[in-house]
This record gives sequence, structure tokens and C-alpha cells, in this order.
Amino acid sequence: MKKLLFGNPVFHSGINVTCRAGLKWADTLGQTVDVADVENEVECGEAKIVGVLVTELENIPESVLQLEHDPACRTKEGIEKELRTIYGNLSDDATITVLFFEM
Repeated sequence: MKKLLFGNPVFHSGINVTCRAGLKWADTLGQTVDVADVENEVECGEAKIVGVLVTELENIPESVLQLEHDPACRTKEGIEKELRTIYGNLSDDATITVLFFEM
């Protein structure tokens, strides 16, 4: 089973969203994945991937960001800052895989 790591493993009830650079997670629709804290890889549970959107960084819909698991990433500025912190200097047209999941 794949392991989805989070720097800020906070989740809300219902559907959550997380954004990942590249296509590594693009084929996970319908899968159940392990969820863990990236810092020490402590297991947080399992998540069912209920939706996948592949888009460019600049085109992530703001309505999708409202479902972000991390409150700091619920705006365009917030998600761009976080993704660039994690993945380096991503261009505006970088490929982003948006995962919709339920814990």
C-alpha cells in the first residue's frame, strides 16, 4: 500500500484535499493509502482516494483549495508557498496532482 506523507497531518470531516507535484499519485483513484506524519512517519490512519485532478500549479481551482486539509493552504498564495517550500522553485505551469480523500 502506498504511504501518503503529511507535514501538517490535520484533517477535517468529509472530503479533504492535498496537492502533490508531478504525477506519482495520479493513478490512485479508488485506492486506500496509508497516511503518516512526514517528520517521524507515525501512522495517522488510512485514506480512501475519492478523486484525482491533474492540473498546473497556477490553475488549481480556488473552490478545490477550500477542501485543503491544511488551513494554511486554502488560498492560492498559501498552496503555492507550501508546494515551493516542499518541492523547490516550481514554475506556475508545473504539473500538480490534487488528491481528494476521506480519512
